[in-house]
Amino acid sequence: MRRFTKYPLFIIAFFIAELFSCTQQNIEAERKNELETRNQCSNIIKPYLEKRDFKNAIAKLDSIYYSKRKQDKWTTYYYLSVKTWIFKDLQQYHLSLNYADSCITLIEKNNLDKIISPEEHAASFIQKGNAYFNLNNYQKSYDNYFKAYTIVEKYKDSCSSQGITESIANVLYRQQLYDQAITYFSSSLACIDNCPESEYYLRTGKTQELFDDIGLCYTKLKKYDSAILFYNKALANIKNSEYRYIADSSLSRQITATCSGVVFGNLAKIYATNNQLDSAELLYKQAIYNNTVIGTEHGDAQLCQQQLAKVQWQKKSLANMYQTMAALRKSLDTLPNTDAELGWKEMMAAYYHEMKNTAEEIKYYRSFITMRDSIAEVKKGALETNITRELKDKEQQLQISLLQKDNQLNKVYLWITLALALMALVIVILVYTNYKHSKKNVAALTKLNFEINEQKDQLSYAMQALEKSNKDKDRILRVVAHDLRNPISGIAAIAQALTTEEHAIEQRQELIKMIESTSNNSLLLINELLHSNTGNETLNLQNTNLTAIIRQSAALLQFKAKEKRQIIELDLPNELITTNIDVEKTERALNNLINNAIKFSPANSNIKIRLEREHNTAIIAVKDNGIGIPAEHLEHIFDAFTTLKRKGTAGERSFGLGLSVCKQIIESHKGKIWAESEDGKGTTFYIQLPLSNNS
Repeated sequence: MRRFTKYPLFIIAFFIAELFSCTQQNIEAERKNELETRNQCSNIIKPYLEKRDFKNAIAKLDSIYYSKRKQDKWTTYYYLSVKTWIFKDLQQYHLSLNYADSCITLIEKNNLDKIISPEEHAASFIQKGNAYFNLNNYQKSYDNYFKAYTIVEKYKDSCSSQGITESIANVLYRQQLYDQAITYFSSSLACIDNCPESEYYLRTGKTQELFDDIGLCYTKLKKYDSAILFYNKALANIKNSEYRYIADSSLSRQITATCSGVVFGNLAKIYATNNQLDSAELLYKQAIYNNTVIGTEHGDAQLCQQQLAKVQWQKKSLANMYQTMAALRKSLDTLPNTDAELGWKEMMAAYYHEMKNTAEEIKYYRSFITMRDSIAEVKKGALETNITRELKDKEQQLQISLLQKDNQLNKVYLWITLALALMALVIVILVYTNYKHSKKNVAALTKLNFEINEQKDQLSYAMQALEKSNKDKDRILRVVAHDLRNPISGIAAIAQALTTEEHAIEQRQELIKMIESTSNNSLLLINELLHSNTGNETLNLQNTNLTAIIRQSAALLQFKAKEKRQIIELDLPNELITTNIDVEKTERALNNLINNAIKFSPANSNIKIRLEREHNTAIIAVKDNGIGIPAEHLEHIFDAFTTLKRKGTAGERSFGLGLSVCKQIIESHKGKIWAESEDGKGTTFYIQLPLSNNS
C-alpha cells in the first residue's frame, strides 16, 4: 500500500514543478518581448528626445503606435509611459496625468508589475504624483508618491527610495508641514548614504541640495541656528565636491559657483530677517556674483537682487539701491521672472517714496498691486483665517471699557453726594450754633432760618440737576456705544485683512495708519460726547474735497461689506467739489448711512454711492437694495431714540440713534438730509450740502 501511495504525491509534485516551469518561461518570454519593443521604439524616438524635439518625438511615437493593426501591451506601455514624461516636460500636466493614469491601469490589468522592474512600476505613480504636484493638488500628489514608495520599499532599494522620499518631502514643504518635511529630507539623505551609487549623487549636487532644503525648512520654522548649521553643511559639501561634478573643470567650477550662490542667498535671508543688514548685503552680493558672473542660476540671482535692494532700502543706501534695481531691470528684460518682477515694482515704489516723488511712487505701487492681485487670483484657494474669536474679544474689550467708564462716573457721583451731605451737615452744625448763640435775637434767628430754607432749595435743585445729569449720562453712553460701532468694525475688518493676506510694507503701513486715524477719531468722538451737549456742538469747518471723504468712508467700510459679500460702488465726478465742513462729523454721518446700507442689504448685493453738483449744492446719494422702509415710517426715521428699530439682514441690532445723529450733523452744516424708499425694494438716502465759494 505504501508503494502505491507514493505515485499520486509524485504526480502532484511533477505537475506543480511543470506549472512553475511554464510560468517562469512565460515571464522570461514576456521580458524578452518587452526588451525588444523597448529597443525598437527607443532607437526611433531617442534622438528626438535627446534634442528635446518633442513635437517630432510625439509624431514618431504616434506613428509607431497607430501603424500596428493590433496594439500589443508592450507597445502601448512604452507609448503611454513616454508620453507621460514628454507632456510633463511640456508642462501640460493634465495630459501627463491622463497618460500616467492609463499606464497604471494597463500595468494592473495585465499584471505587468511581475515583468517590469519595481522602479518602472513605481515610475508611473511618481509621474502621476508629479502631475498632481504641479497642479497644486498636494494631497493626491502625496498619495501617489507614497504608493511609489511602498513599491520600492519592499525591495529595500535605497537608490530608488531617495527620489521618492525627496518628492514626498517637497509636497510636505508646500503644505507648510515643515517638521514632517525635515524628516523625509533627512530620510532621503540616509538613502544616499546607503546607495552604492552615492558618488553619483555627490557629483550631481543632490547631497548639498538636500542640506539646503532642510535649512529652508528650519528657516520657515524660524529656527535660524539650525538653518545656518545645514546651510553651512551644504557649503562644506559643495567645497568637498569641487571639480568632481564632471570631467570639464571649467563647467565643474560653474556648477560649484551656482550651488554656492543659492546657499549664500538663503543665508542672506536669515541675516536680513535678524536685522544683520551688512552681513546680509555681503552674502547677497556674493550670491549674485556666483549665479551670474561664474554660474548660470540667473533666476535665483534676480530674486537675490530684489532682496539686496530691500536690504539697501532698509539701510537708507538709496544710491546703491537704485543701481541694484537698474541691474535687475536689465536682467528682467532679458529673462522674465514673475516673483522678481513683482519685487522690483514694490521696491521701485519704496525708492520713489524715499525720494518724495509721489507721482512715480503711485505709478509703481499701482502696478505692483495689479500684478500682486493677478498672481493671488491664480493662486486662489489659500487657507482663510477664522477671526470670530478675535471679533468676540474686541466686543468684550469694548464692553469692559464701557463698564469702566460707567464705574468712574458712578464714583464721581458718589463723591458729589458725599460732598453735598457733608455740606448739609456743616450747615446743620452752623444753624445749631447760631441758634444757640442767637436765642435772644429773634430777628437774627428768623433771618438765619430764611437762609437755611434757601440752602435747602439749592440742595434740592442740585439733586434735581444730578438726576438730570444721570439721565444725560445714560443717553451719552448710548450715543457713544452706537457711534463707536462703525469705526471699531472698520478697525476689526482692517485687522482681518492684515492677518489673512500678505501685504507689502507700504500697504501695511497705510492700513495701520487707517487704524490709527480711525482710533483717534473714536477717542475724539468720546471726548466730544462726554464734554458737550449733542445739540450744541462746535463745528471745526475746513474747505474739504468731498470726493476724498467719500473714498475714505467707502474704503473703511468695504472690509465690513466683504463679510456679507457685498460690493460698494462709487460714482464720483472728475471735477473737484469742495465744501466747508467739519470733516470728522461729516465722516461720522456718511459712515452711519453706509453702515445702515450694509446692515439692511442682503448678502451678494451692491451698495452705490453717488456724488454730483446741483446748482450751488453738492448731493450725496447712498443707495441700497435692502429691505426698504414702509411709507408710514419715513417721516419718523430721523427722530432721536425712535422706537422704529428693525434688525439687519444678518440679525444685526439697531439702536435707533444713527439717523438722528446724521440729521443733527447735516443740519448744523446748514444742509439737508432725506430718504426715498419702497418697502422691500431698497432705500436711497440723500445729503445736500452748500458748496464753498471757490468750488
